[in-house]
Amino acid sequence: MMLGMLGATFRLALAVLASILVGCDGSSGEILLDPEDTGTTVRLVPGDVVAIPLEMNPGVGFEWELMEPPDDSVLRLISDDVEIDDPEAAGSGGVQTWRFEAVGEGATQLRLERRYRGEDDPEGQEFLLEIRVSG
Repeated sequence: MMLGMLGATFRLALAVLASILVGCDGSSGEILLDPEDTGTTVRLVPGDVVAIPLEMNPGVGFEWELMEPPDDSVLRLISDDVEIDDPEAAGSGGVQTWRFEAVGEGATQLRLERRYRGEDDPEGQEFLLEIRVSG
């Protein structure tokens, strides 16, 4: 379990470093957020991409679900890729990275909840964002 958490933390640190290095030349429009950014407002211009990596554990049934989709005239879902720490290990955790692209001017919200597969009640964690796109 500890190795899985270390692996997820290491991957997240690499993703942050990569986004910083790519962003140095001004060629990247991807904004990398983390769980501490929940409840904030993000300002974007059309073409920007927001990446939200969130720890999850599909092996034991915990996944993130998009509970309040954004207004698709402002922000559209590109992907929600899952990377498992150790695909060979039963119950291995991982990171689910949600990517959204700003497509038009306006404001919208999105809400993700961490849920146990098949349950209606949230597991207690949520990620909320207010998005404002202008440009």
